[in-house]
Amino acid sequence: MKTEFLVSIVINNYNYGHFLRDAIDSALQQTYDPLEVIVVDDGSTDDSHAIIEAYGERIIPIFKENGGQASALNAGFARSQGEIVIFLDADDVLHTAIAEKVVAAYTDAPEAARVHYRLHVVSARGEQTGTYVPPAYLPLAAGDLRERATALVNGTNWPPTSGNAFAAWSLGRILPMPEEAYRTCADYYLLRANALCGPVAALDEVGGYYRLHADNTFLRPELNVGEVRQQIALVQATGDCLRLFLDRLQASGAPDK
Repeated sequence: MKTEFLVSIVINNYNYGHFLRDAIDSALQQTYDPLEVIVVDDGSTDDSHAIIEAYGERIIPIFKENGGQASALNAGFARSQGEIVIFLDADDVLHTAIAEKVVAAYTDAPEAARVHYRLHVVSARGEQTGTYVPPAYLPLAAGDLRERATALVNGTNWPPTSGNAFAAWSLGRILPMPEEAYRTCADYYLLRANALCGPVAALDEVGGYYRLHADNTFLRPELNVGEVRQQIALVQATGDCLRLFLDRLQASGAPDK
């Protein structure tokens, strides 16, 4: 059984220059090797370009026109070489040992389509709030999650993008994902499509920090009617996209497991 994997950390960024260094540094400071760090800048107009260039050959930069989060993830995966891929949002941060722990989890569960873990919620300035996503009192979802994925359940025990490490073979089935429908919240589709590819393994660890700030789309305490409407539209679009994905899986002869 293989015990050494190349891990690709793909950072997607759009105008998060004020957070970006923290994300890149957390990827470069991983205790695990071999590892590559890819930074996809989705047409930023702030100082992100200069920040990325300052890292030189320590990272693999991709500069593209603005197309939204799904397009950035598609571009990053297309450039990646790793057997395990962590998509890190540029406003989030990884714990330095998480890649090492993810590799150990895949060694124990080589059939997994992804490994996920909790994130500690921090403020915009990085101050710990004492809360987690998913919440600490909920067990992380694990095993065969196909029913949950196709039911479009809003899984409170699924972490957002940065709390997941994907098997590259599963992403090869899923990506490129629809771009216009997922200019934001690409994980809503990605996690559900991934659960249709194979079992999900849970790493009951805190693997990083989820930054709560004014530009977060959904994880905010106040009720916003516009965001509720956006989420309803997201559910409808995801239902359509998942049906097309299932048709594609069946046509390709991929095992239904």
